[in-house]
Amino acid sequence: MIHSEVSEQTMADYAVKAMRYAYSPYTGFCVGATVLSVEYQVLHTGANVEAGSSACGMCAERIAIAKCLMANQIPAAIAIASIGGLSCCGICRQFMLDFPEMKVYIVDSETNKIIQKTTPRKMLPSGYQRVKK
Repeated sequence: MIHSEVSEQTMADYAVKAMRYAYSPYTGFCVGATVLSVEYQVLHTGANVEAGSSACGMCAERIAIAKCLMANQIPAAIAIASIGGLSCCGICRQFMLDFPEMKVYIVDSETNKIIQKTTPRKMLPSGYQRVKK
C-alpha cells in the first residue's frame, strides 16, 4: 500500500496487524513485519510461516523484505512485532545485513510500542558482508 509519509508508529501498527496472518501451528508464536521502501513509501508486510521441519519455515522479516525486493524497491526501514518484542533470529540478521543502515524497529505487540531502534549493522557487527565493487 502506498503512503505519502509513514511514521515509525504507523509501521509498528502494520507490523502488529501482520501478525494475524502468521501460520504457526507448532509454536503458536506469531511475528509480523512491515518494510518501508526507499523509493515509493510503500509498505510491504510479512508474517512468519512454520513448517514441520523448522528449517523449512520462513520468518516474517525475510518475507516482507523479499516482497519489497520483488517489487524492485529497496528497503529503508523495517518494523518487527511479536509478543514481548523479541529481536530477530540470526538468519534474519544476516539477511538484513545486505541493507546495513536500514532502520530496524522492534515492536512489543502487547503495547504496540517500539521498544528498540537499531540497524542491521548494529545487530550483527561481525556478519558476512559482500564486497562492494
